[in-house]
Amino acid sequence: MSANYEQAVVGGNDGQGQPEPEGSNALDLEATLDSLVSDFETASIPESAQQAASDSSEIAELRKLIEAERNERMTSQRDQDIDQAIKSVVGEGSDALPLDKDVVTDAIWGRASRDERFLKAFENRGSNPGAWGKVLSAFRSDLASKVNVDHNITGDVEAANSAVRSASNSPPADEGPDASTVNNMSDAEFRRLTDGL
Repeated sequence: MSANYEQAVVGGNDGQGQPEPEGSNALDLEATLDSLVSDFETASIPESAQQAASDSSEIAELRKLIEAERNERMTSQRDQDIDQAIKSVVGEGSDALPLDKDVVTDAIWGRASRDERFLKAFENRGSNPGAWGKVLSAFRSDLASKVNVDHNITGDVEAANSAVRSASNSPPADEGPDASTVNNMSDAEFRRLTDGL
């Protein structure tokens, strides 16, 4: 049976190949395996270990670079989103809060450190921008109520400035001599003074 099996494997009995004796294939296979094993054993294992270590360190370095780039992008995006939040809270035009950017920034960071819900809304701003917008609007209203923003104050300030500008720019008129000067005047000097009034 073994000879039939080898004939089928080697090429069959179609006349193209001759059946080989069973022992000759086994010897060739053993010689080939021995040669491969000896080549493997004599190969420099430290080189392959060094190559693996080198590859491993390069991979670790690439991972660090990728992580640093990812962190830089996330930081940049976070900073842009914070700037946008500050602009949203301060507002524009007649609806703008009379607050410095630094004051609003400190207020946002303070709220984020005290209120976990505020921080969660900020962290989820990408997936739920509507909720973040509502939180910012509520924060703006709360901040405006705490700083007592009077939206009519601009008109009052402008009216006061206008009144100051429209006042006379000339110095007050000379009111005359003081009491000691009048007491030391002669009668003729006093008449001239009173006639000029």
